[in-house]
Amino acid sequence: MPTKPPLDVVSVLALIFGILPTVLIGFVLGVIGLVRTRQPARRGRGLAVTGLVLSLLWAAAVVAIPVLTNNGDAQRSASGSVTKAATVSAWLLRVGDCFDNTLPTNQAFTSKSMNTVKVVPCSQPHNAVVYAITTLPATGWTSALDKLNVAYGQCQPLALNYFHGIVLDPNLKLGAIAPQQAQWETGFHDGLCIVVDPDKSFVGDIRQDR
Repeated sequence: MPTKPPLDVVSVLALIFGILPTVLIGFVLGVIGLVRTRQPARRGRGLAVTGLVLSLLWAAAVVAIPVLTNNGDAQRSASGSVTKAATVSAWLLRVGDCFDNTLPTNQAFTSKSMNTVKVVPCSQPHNAVVYAITTLPATGWTSALDKLNVAYGQCQPLALNYFHGIVLDPNLKLGAIAPQQAQWETGFHDGLCIVVDPDKSFVGDIRQDR
């Protein structure tokens, strides 16, 4: 009796990584699996297709979920200032936005805790401000800690422009927030430069807070 063609290992891996939120890895393996199973010498084309579809669904979810959160953005005036408090995608924060920071300033965004933030008008109590946004080098993914260190290194000199030579009170902390792998692989390569008052909330401009 004729023997079955061997099962393509790449197609199997495409399915496995498609189930996991790896996005790019599952997509690439799925494409390779489709190419390798075009001929009947290898089985597993269905696995490659499934892995490819799952990876695309993960990518769509990463992009769509933050956008669907409270319409994805805050209400703003014509000048761009936030006029009403809202929970929004962290990736839609702009320079000058005031928000409540719930993570240490040396921690990267995580899919569970910081996909969204509460942004408020600066006239309302808050404890953090985005003072700059920097674009990280478009290299491959390394680690959340590495991206965070790169973002922090880029943010520090930008603080001089924001504070215009004002000596930063030692109680205020400069920090950065960097993307995790899922965001990175779907094109979010920005680092948020933030200044935080870890002791209390404040109203108005953090540069005049103390």
